[in-house]
Amino acid sequence: TFQPSLQALRVDGDVIPFGDYMAMCRRVVEVAGTTGFKDVYLNGEKIDVGGFEGYCSLFGGQVPPVYQVINKRWEVAVAPCSEGGGQHSFVNNLTTPRGGTHLNH
Repeated sequence: TFQPSLQALRVDGDVIPFGDYMAMCRRVVEVAGTTGFKDVYLNGEKIDVGGFEGYCSLFGGQVPPVYQVINKRWEVAVAPCSEGGGQHSFVNNLTTPRGGTHLNH
C-alpha cells in the first residue's frame, strides 16, 4: 500500500492538487501495465489493463499496436501515431516522455 507524503508534496492541508493527483493515477496505470504485477489497485479498484500489450492498446489509434515478446526482459510494441511524430516509451518500467538513446535501437 502506498500513501503519498503530503508534506513531501508540499500540500497545504490534506487535499492533493488535481494535477498531482492525476499524475499519480497515471503512474498507477503505468505500473499495472508495465511491471507484470497482477494486483494493482487505485482507491480500492483493481486496475486491470491486460499487461503491457493491453496497456499499449490504451493509447488508442485506428491501428492496433504490433506487439512482440523478445525475451523475458524485453517487450516491444509499435503503432503509428496520429499526433505527428509523438511517441510513448518506457525503459525499466519508467516513462521516458523525452525519448532517449533506447529509441535508436
